[in-house]
Amino acid sequence: MKLISLLFSTWGWPQGSTSRNRFFGRYLAVVKIWPFFNRKCLKEGAVFKWMSFQDIPPVESGTHIIDVAFKKGKLAASHQAQKNKTKDLLAVKRKELARFEAVAGSLQEQLSKIVRSFPAFDGLTEFYEELFGCFLDISQLRKDLSAISWAAQKTREFQREYGQKVRGAERERIEKVRGAFLGRMASLVKRLEKKLLGLEDARKVMRGFPQLKEGLFTIAIAGFPNVGKSTLLGKLTPARPEVGSYAFTTKRLNVGYLQIGARRLQFVDTPGSLNRFDRLNVIEKQAVLVLKYRADAIVFVLDLSEPYPLKDQMKLLKEMDEYGVPVWVYLSKRDILPEKDVKGFVKRSGLKVLKYEDLVDILAKKAKF
Repeated sequence: MKLISLLFSTWGWPQGSTSRNRFFGRYLAVVKIWPFFNRKCLKEGAVFKWMSFQDIPPVESGTHIIDVAFKKGKLAASHQAQKNKTKDLLAVKRKELARFEAVAGSLQEQLSKIVRSFPAFDGLTEFYEELFGCFLDISQLRKDLSAISWAAQKTREFQREYGQKVRGAERERIEKVRGAFLGRMASLVKRLEKKLLGLEDARKVMRGFPQLKEGLFTIAIAGFPNVGKSTLLGKLTPARPEVGSYAFTTKRLNVGYLQIGARRLQFVDTPGSLNRFDRLNVIEKQAVLVLKYRADAIVFVLDLSEPYPLKDQMKLLKEMDEYGVPVWVYLSKRDILPEKDVKGFVKRSGLKVLKYEDLVDILAKKAKF
């Protein structure tokens, strides 16, 4: 029943015979592969959920938000004046009421859009909850979004309050009421300025978070920087890893997907380090969290040409055991290494080292259900 509920929440309730057939076809497909899914995804209620932070639009400043709203108010008042070109008191009041409606509507929409664009932090998976906890203050973000949501609703209260004043005002009082209304609206938004700036800073941080799909079998490609992880990712998947302009700089966690039959596998390039967690850089911390919370298996890339000392690579390999998932050792740049060096290393280390063809064969077997 929990699986059915999750499918309904993901795909919606089927409407019509065609939609019902499609829905139950999907249901049968998911039932077949469900046992192979990451158990954490079931606990967290995620079925192929895409957590994307790149699509959050920029959070504008309070000044910009006020300017947009006031311009819309001015335009609405002008349009209303064109409808009724008389100068009688009723026409003047209708013009101001149109202004109030446009200003309040614009402010409410702009502020509400900011709130809607951010994720519901209460629904974060364990991985993303830990990720946010490392780089952002979730409690403060919730408070800021709550304050903006409150202000969005308050705009309509002010509209009703000052609309009543305009309706009961004499001609000479209307301009004062309009000024008071606009001043109140501007003050309301200006008090949010610090919160808006904080949310924009948070958005920029979140843009660097990896976009991982929940519910897919996830393989972390681990190892030190510059040992061939990104090359392997590009070989296994259509992904074009993004790296910096000089060595040892992965700009973000690169993600790729491999389709084998009806199964899709997710790969994440996770640069490693022997430093303590509190001394890792942003990308390395994200990599540790992927290994801890999302990896269903690890491909550890070793490079015998030693851009990093081999003893350090072996020490990092040993640390992979703490994540409690299968670890497959892959030897990069094998085509340029003397075969005797490879055989000597394998004999000394006692490791089962995979060739590319061996790795693909293992992945193909994992994809069967």
